[in-house]
Amino acid sequence: MSFDTCRCYGASMRHYLAPLALLACLCPPAHAAGHEHPERWYQERWCSTRGEMEVVMPDKTRADCANATHVVEFDFGVKWGESIGQSLNYGVQAGKRPGIVLILEKPSHMRYLRRVLRVRAEYNLPLDIWAVDKDGQELPLPRVRR
Repeated sequence: MSFDTCRCYGASMRHYLAPLALLACLCPPAHAAGHEHPERWYQERWCSTRGEMEVVMPDKTRADCANATHVVEFDFGVKWGESIGQSLNYGVQAGKRPGIVLILEKPSHMRYLRRVLRVRAEYNLPLDIWAVDKDGQELPLPRVRR
């Protein structure tokens, strides 16, 4: 059965796709619920004195913050792995040093920071890392064993 010929209660599937797509765009993702502040709140505070926000890269992706030397990705701790890939792509696109600001809202989220630091050390990645707490205050980086 093809996509076009599939029927749901007499209406084609295409009839349902537009409203569902609109709903998906309007509803915040489930992981956004329960955060102290939205990611943009942390970006604004950190980047206001260090660079420009939402800089478009040649491949049309957007770096959260960029300045003369760095392109930086902001992510909540649980998205630590995603932040590595995105920041490295920004670095390639911009020809600048990639960086990550990891948002750690709880003390238990330090484990995500240790993961990023361990991966950076293991693969000798040219990646600068900063961490901020739920109030946007910069945190010291722990020492990590390889």
